[in-house]
Amino acid sequence: MIRFFVLITFIIFPLSSLAECNFIHADFITEINSPLSIKEIAITVPKSSKFSKNFFKIVTTKSRTIPPKLRKKFVASVSIEYEFGKCNYPAKIWQNGDLKDHIQFTKSGMPLRSLNVKLEKGNILNAVKFKLLLPETRGGHDEIFQTVIMRELGFITPETFEVQTRVNGISSLMLFQEDARKELLERNSRREGPIFEGDETILWGDKGRLYKYDDISLSRLINDKWFLKGKQSAEISISAYKRLQNAYLSRADNIMQYGLFIQPNLDLDYLFKNYHFTLIASNGFHGLVPHNRRFYYNSFLDEFEPIYYDGDVSFKELDNDFYLNKDVLGVFQLSFDRNYNYPFRELISEKNFQEKVFSEFSRRVTLNHKNSKSIAKDKFLIFIKNVDLIQNTIEGYDDFIDYKKNNSTNYEGLFSRISKHDFDHLAVIKTELSDDGVTIYRKDGQVTYETYEALAEIISEMSFLGRRAILTEEYKRNERFNNIDLTYFKDGYFISSYGTKISINEELGEIYIEQSQPQDWITFVNITLQDWDVFFKGKEENIYKNNQQRFNEHGMTGCLNFYNVSFDDVSLDIRDGFCEDSLNIVSSSGSIETIQVEEAYSDAIDLDFSRIHINSISIHRAKNDCIDVSGGIYKIRNVIANNCGDKGLSVGEKSNLSSEKITVNGANIGISSKDYSQVKVKETVLGDVKNCFEVIQKKQEFGGSFLELESSNCLDKVTIDGLSKVKMGNNEF
Repeated sequence: MIRFFVLITFIIFPLSSLAECNFIHADFITEINSPLSIKEIAITVPKSSKFSKNFFKIVTTKSRTIPPKLRKKFVASVSIEYEFGKCNYPAKIWQNGDLKDHIQFTKSGMPLRSLNVKLEKGNILNAVKFKLLLPETRGGHDEIFQTVIMRELGFITPETFEVQTRVNGISSLMLFQEDARKELLERNSRREGPIFEGDETILWGDKGRLYKYDDISLSRLINDKWFLKGKQSAEISISAYKRLQNAYLSRADNIMQYGLFIQPNLDLDYLFKNYHFTLIASNGFHGLVPHNRRFYYNSFLDEFEPIYYDGDVSFKELDNDFYLNKDVLGVFQLSFDRNYNYPFRELISEKNFQEKVFSEFSRRVTLNHKNSKSIAKDKFLIFIKNVDLIQNTIEGYDDFIDYKKNNSTNYEGLFSRISKHDFDHLAVIKTELSDDGVTIYRKDGQVTYETYEALAEIISEMSFLGRRAILTEEYKRNERFNNIDLTYFKDGYFISSYGTKISINEELGEIYIEQSQPQDWITFVNITLQDWDVFFKGKEENIYKNNQQRFNEHGMTGCLNFYNVSFDDVSLDIRDGFCEDSLNIVSSSGSIETIQVEEAYSDAIDLDFSRIHINSISIHRAKNDCIDVSGGIYKIRNVIANNCGDKGLSVGEKSNLSSEKITVNGANIGISSKDYSQVKVKETVLGDVKNCFEVIQKKQEFGGSFLELESSNCLDKVTIDGLSKVKMGNNEF
C-alpha cells in the first residue's frame, strides 16, 4: 500500500486531454478503433450565417464546378459520440468536391454538402484529416464494400464507413473517408513516404468544356511536408516523381483511348495488372482515369503501389460485350497479355475470406448484421462472376497489340501539346540538391538557387515564381540504385550498399555481414529465413557524420534491415551499428530465437508493422532506445537491456506487446507505452532509471495507452496522462 500511495503521487494528469474526452481511452482501446462504436459525428460552425451563405453562393454560381474560391475554410467544433462516451475537438471544415453533386437539399429544403474536415486536436479512427461525403457521390454501400475488398486483397485503401452526421443541427447519413496522408500509410502497414496523385489543378477552372487540358496534366506530390523533412526525403520524392511523370507521358499520344493504363513500375507491373483487373471487375473505371489515380512510392521495394481512391464502383454484372467499350479496350490491350491469370481467384472463393469481407462490411454500415451480410453476399457473387468473365475475355482475346513500354519521357510531345493549347508553362529541366538548397535549371536557360520549399511548390502545386510550372527532368532507369548490390537469395533477395561485405555459409546456415564504412547497410526482402544465424559487424568510426534524417537516401533506417521476411528459429547478432537503428524489422512475421545487440549508435532494435515472437533479447549499450516497436503484435519472453540512452522498451502506434520478464539497467525511462498501445509484463526489474514507466498519448492520430504489470521493483517514478491507465495486480490507476 505504501508503494501504491507513492506511485499515485507521481501520476501526471494533463488537463487538456481530460477536457477533450469524458472517458479514459485505455478502457476502450479496441472499441475506439471500431466504426461500430461511433453513434454520431456532430459539427458546429460558430459563424453559421457565413457558412450558409457560402453554400448558397455555390448553388447559384453558373459554373458546373465548385469554384475554388468558394471552398473557404471555417472554424468548427467536432463532437464524436461513442457508445461509451464523447470527445470534442477543434477543427476546420470546407466544401469538398469538384462538381455540384456534392451539394444537395433535404426533402424539407435544408442544405446538405460534402465536407473536408481537419481536426486541430484528436482523431477519429486515427484519421486527422478526412471527408464526410454525401453517399451518392461515392456509390454508398458499393464504395464501402469495394474498400473492404481492396484492403483484404492487400491494396492500400482508405478507411471508409457510413456514419450518422449532424452539421449545425441538420442530420444526414454520410460516408466517412480518410485522406491520403501518413495515417493512411500506417494503417496499411507502410512506412511514411511520397504520395502522388493525378494533377487536377487545371482541369476544372476552364469556362469551356471540362478536361480541356487533360493531355497536359500529369502527376503531383500531395504530401509535400514529408518532402521538406530533409535532403533524403527530397531525393527520394524527386526520383519517384520523375519516374511517375514518365508513366503519365507514356499514355499521352492517344490519351482518351489508352489513358487508363498507367504503369510506373517499369518491368515490375504485377501490382498494377492486379489493381486494374480488380477495379474492372467492380465497374470501377472512374478510379482508373489518370487524374483520379493515387500512388505510394515504397522505397524498400523501389516500387510504386496503387492507392485506391474514388472508383465510383457499381456492383452490376458486366455485359458479355463489355470489352468492346473503347476505354476497356485500351486497358485490356495495354494491361494484360494472354498468359495473365488473376492471382486472387482462388482466394476470393475461400469461405474464410468471404466471411471476413462480410464481417468487415457489416462493421462499416448502419444496417443490422443480417441485412448487411445479405447485401455483401449479393455484391460478392457479382464480383466473382465479373472476375470470371474478364479472365475468360483475356484468354480468348485475339487483338492484343504488342505493346513495348517506352521508357523515354517524351517531353517534346508534352511541350508540343502545351503550345497548341497556348498555355503558359514554365519548364524546369534539371535540379541539383545540396544540403542547404536546390539549383534550378529552366528550359529558357535561366539558372537560380532556390529553397527546398520552392522545389516542393513546383512538384506539389505546379507553381514557381507565380507561374504555372512543371518539372520535366529526365528519369534515368534505376538512378537511385546504381551504387548498391542486388543478390537473389532463397525465395527473395537482398540489397546492400556497395561496400558491404557479405559471406554466406549454406552448410552451417550462417550469414556474416561487415561494414567497410559506418554508413553501409543491407536489407533482406521477401525471404523466408529458417534456422539461420545472422552476424553483423559494424565499422567503428567516430568521424562519421550522421544523416539529417533517420533514414538514408534509400529509405533505410537500419544497418541490418528485414522487409517482408518470414522468420523461423533465427538468431541475430549485431555489433557496432552506426545507423539510426542497428536492427530494423518491417512488415515481417514469425519466430526469432535470440537477438543480441552491442554498442548501438542510436536505437538498438526497431520493429515496425510486424507480428513476431522472440525468445530472448540482450542489449548492451544503445545511445537512444534499446527496443522500439510500433504498429504490430509482439511477444518477447525475456529482455535484458543495459545502458539505454533513453528508453529501455518503447511501445507505440497501436502495438500489442506481452513479455514474461523485462530487465532494464540504466535508462531514462524503463518502459514506455504510447498511442493506443497495450503492454502486459509479468515481471519487471528496473535499475538506475530516472523514470520507471511512461503511459501516455504522444501523437495526435492516436490516443491513450495501457500498461499491465504483475510485479515490479520500481513503482515510485511514473508518468501517466489522463487518457491512459496502469494496472498493477487488482489495482488500476
